[in-house]
Amino acid sequence: MLSVSAVRTACLAMLLACAAFLFTGQVSAADTSLPPAHVATAHASADLTANLSTVSPGQPLQVLLTVTSIPHWHTYWKNPGDVGLPTRIRWTLPDGVQAGEIQWPLPSRLPTPPLMSFGYEGATPLLTTLTTPATLQGPLVLRASVRWLVCAEQCIPETAELALSLPVGPAQPSLQAAGIASVQGALPLPVRDWQVSAQRDAKWLRLEGTLPGGQPAPARLFLFPDQKGRIAPAAEQPYQHDGSHFMLAVPLAPAPVADGAADSALNGLLVSGAQGPSRQGWLIAVPVGVVSSVQVPVDNGAPVAYGDSGAAGAAAGSGGLALALLFAFLGGLLLNLMPCVLPVLSLKVFALIGDAGAPRARSTWHGVLFLAGVLISFWTLAGLLLALKAAGAAVGWGFQLQSPVFVALLATLFAGLTLNFAGVFELGTGVQGQAGQLEQAASSRGSQALGAFASGVLTTLVATPCTAPFLGAGIGYTLQQSAWQAVLVFTAMGLGVGLPVSLLAFFPQWLRRVPRPGAWMETLRQIFAFPMLLTVVWLSWVLGRQLGADAMAILLVGLTLITLAAWLYGRAQRAAVRGKGGRVSGALAALALAGAVALATQVAVFGDAPSATSAPANGAAGTAGEAGQGWAPYSDARLAALRAQGRPVFVDFTAAWCLSCQVNKRTSLRASAVTARMHELGVATLEADWTNSDPQITAALGRLQRNAVPVYAVYPKGGGAPVLLPEVLTPGIVIDALERAAHS
Repeated sequence: MLSVSAVRTACLAMLLACAAFLFTGQVSAADTSLPPAHVATAHASADLTANLSTVSPGQPLQVLLTVTSIPHWHTYWKNPGDVGLPTRIRWTLPDGVQAGEIQWPLPSRLPTPPLMSFGYEGATPLLTTLTTPATLQGPLVLRASVRWLVCAEQCIPETAELALSLPVGPAQPSLQAAGIASVQGALPLPVRDWQVSAQRDAKWLRLEGTLPGGQPAPARLFLFPDQKGRIAPAAEQPYQHDGSHFMLAVPLAPAPVADGAADSALNGLLVSGAQGPSRQGWLIAVPVGVVSSVQVPVDNGAPVAYGDSGAAGAAAGSGGLALALLFAFLGGLLLNLMPCVLPVLSLKVFALIGDAGAPRARSTWHGVLFLAGVLISFWTLAGLLLALKAAGAAVGWGFQLQSPVFVALLATLFAGLTLNFAGVFELGTGVQGQAGQLEQAASSRGSQALGAFASGVLTTLVATPCTAPFLGAGIGYTLQQSAWQAVLVFTAMGLGVGLPVSLLAFFPQWLRRVPRPGAWMETLRQIFAFPMLLTVVWLSWVLGRQLGADAMAILLVGLTLITLAAWLYGRAQRAAVRGKGGRVSGALAALALAGAVALATQVAVFGDAPSATSAPANGAAGTAGEAGQGWAPYSDARLAALRAQGRPVFVDFTAAWCLSCQVNKRTSLRASAVTARMHELGVATLEADWTNSDPQITAALGRLQRNAVPVYAVYPKGGGAPVLLPEVLTPGIVIDALERAAHS
């Protein structure tokens, strides 16, 4: 039999075994009840790590929460911008353990047009510092309840319950310590020794600063304010820097936070626009002064010619005047081949053919007068440009066609010339059966000479909507030069335009291969009426682009009256030839003509109407277009924002009245191969429409050392100076320039 003591011993052993089992089971249950350190959701994953594997009492601990969204989805910064919610961590910690604020990594601008968010794509490391008491006993159990919003085209709230259990003892680094140290090293730091000031007016907040020790300012900066509602997140932030000095302008929110603290101080983050490891951020806290007006910076990069042949404004360098004169002369010569000028030159060529049998002295004199008409017109344009610029106006080459009244009157003139070429009427009663050219409207009193001069003037007026190759650099040279140099450049340009026709007048023997004047000239003259008519159509379309369909309708009614007047005048001429009078028809023609001119000038009443194609001056509306999705209106701020995003940008400086622009647009810029390549390369496309006067576009052209259109500027992806393409494009030129810009 077992003794009582043996039984007692056995019972005690069983009790101890049961207690050990129960304790072990409780510990195991406690361990298995802890949430994991890694959780994967439908659109993201969350990981909790620490820089120590063993925690020493009283020693701080770095804990890293990494939220990684799936491709094309994103999470948000502490100020999410227009939409979104920041990631939140709710800690459950042992007594005496305290968690600091989240140390946020550098955010990015995440556009979801027309909104802008601030946040992260991919892995987002959120670092928190924990302090532990000296009386800490282990194990140290850290629980984190995490909430985040993950978005793409839709937004989904997600959660994760995470935990870490760390033993307490002599501190030991974890396997993740080096990665956590690199995360901490990439965090933004407070600016030190920077001289930074902040001012705001009703619309803008401007930050201006200088880095110490002559350090170069970042190539691009963006402001991310800590406080939601202070700025307009989607608006561009124009930036300018020069050496160690920078200036950043940030549009304010329509109804910015206006309490005392928000108005008097700015806390936020400045982030460089660089991509990859070189991206940096600086914490700022500066007082904000209130001023009446804030200066907005603009980009002042010097352009480079296509093909890396040097600055586009090379004419302004050594030997600049000589190069400018050469470019202007060559450009003037090529203007004679542009679609703007060819219809008008047919007037003078017809005159020379019809005058083949006249004395050479008269032909030479008419050539001189034609050239004088061209030169005096160019000098007049130069004087107007210089006078307007001296008065502070922003004008450029072709500025007269930005006037709807001028466009309407020019369309009226060309309608009359079209009807004259078609034989509806003759310019005078003594020219029946002749060529009908402008100069031969004359009598013996010398109106032929006046006609030759007028042909030169008209040639100049219709030449200015075009910019031929070489002409852009020549005209652009005049921007920063003295008045006499500008006049010389315009003179060279005029010589280039006028000399070819004048040389035909000086050497009429060059026309000997042309058949003698006869019936064929009447047929050819009528054929030339159709290019003239196309010019009328073009000018009517220009007016419609400027002022809308109502103004164009008024012009077309006026042109109908012109046609009626020409028909009546032609009847009066034929009646006079037959000796039957024709005074009634002549009087009615005069009335119809007066009505047409009156209607043409009435388009001035639409002068205050907004252009159908004009963009908002501040560039706040709209988003940067991509090929196949439309071209966004140009603004300095929009261009600066796109460049800061690291995107290649193509800017088309154009105008409805620029025929070269329209030809390039249809043959090259909108070609399917070019459009597809723009989309593949992620090229942002901006259209600077100069159809109506726009000081911002004029200033942008000036910075590119141009004051004429077309101008095609390609801004490289990696920053740097814009590249200017030739005035005459091909799809190959455009695609080659885009490839270079996207891989720079």
